[in-house]
Amino acid sequence: DGGGAASRVLTQGWKPLRGGAEQLWTREIFREAPDELTPSGGLLHAASLRDWLILVAVVVTLAAIDTFLLRRLGDSMKNNLLSVCFWICAGIGFNLCFAAAYGKKVGMDWCVGFLLEWVLSIDNLFVFHVIFKAYQTPAHLQHKALFCGILGGMLFRLIGFMVLGSLLEVFNILRIFFGLLLIYSGIQAVMGAFFDR
Repeated sequence: DGGGAASRVLTQGWKPLRGGAEQLWTREIFREAPDELTPSGGLLHAASLRDWLILVAVVVTLAAIDTFLLRRLGDSMKNNLLSVCFWICAGIGFNLCFAAAYGKKVGMDWCVGFLLEWVLSIDNLFVFHVIFKAYQTPAHLQHKALFCGILGGMLFRLIGFMVLGSLLEVFNILRIFFGLLLIYSGIQAVMGAFFDR
């Protein structure tokens, strides 16, 4: 209709959003997404039980492969490259299965998210390296520390997404608060870079 969700919010106010935010969000934002991927009732209801079970099975299987197979390869450049290739192939394989199940567009969205997460996690390598050097972590304990740290990070992200998703569903006004917080932090980052010169 040309105006979209923003004009409806401005003309109708916040009251219609309170009761129908989920329908408005689904209709305006997730137009092209398959019905089974549209959020309706929070993070746990965004996918079917079968999809959650598949995800849990894949994560547990990959963690077992990492713990019982890849860790035993030894610490050489060749073995490290083999491990990296395995994880890249696992991500590509999961992406292909995801694309086959939900379509090319959704598969490409997943691939972009995978690549973005990969690029953004590269800085963690340097952080881990600095921490291991600072605390003089023995080489034989570094894998355990990394494994627990990554698993803990995944768990706390999941909890954070579930809590924030539920809060955003109940209190729509929080979207504005978080949007303003992002704008404020962006301005602070730009101003900090400007004044550092």
